[in-house]
Amino acid sequence: MANFQINAVTENGIVLKSHVDVGAVFTATRIVIGSGYIPTGKTAKTMTSVVSPVKELVINKKERFPDGKVIFGGAYTNEDVTTEFYFRELALYAKAVYPDGTEVPEVLYCYCNAAGGAE
Repeated sequence: MANFQINAVTENGIVLKSHVDVGAVFTATRIVIGSGYIPTGKTAKTMTSVVSPVKELVINKKERFPDGKVIFGGAYTNEDVTTEFYFRELALYAKAVYPDGTEVPEVLYCYCNAAGGAE
């Protein structure tokens, strides 16, 4: 498994969380895995999209722990992947929805990159 030591809630994720803090509902929308490196001049926190998307996963697991951590998961299958790739990027996209139905558009909420530790 890739070693994701570079990870962060993104700047856009922090802004999204501020909507949740004032009453919107956090809605995780998808998990994306990719093979790209973080571009020069960027950090995990400043990323706005996956560099080289390979596969999008439907979220099928949401679990909250007593310490406040939450795990989102999705099932991966390589049956429709036709080219070899390094599993280097892992990202969670999310949006926020207010009780009146107003939606804050989907953003890259958190981003991880395994860099040289990819498999």
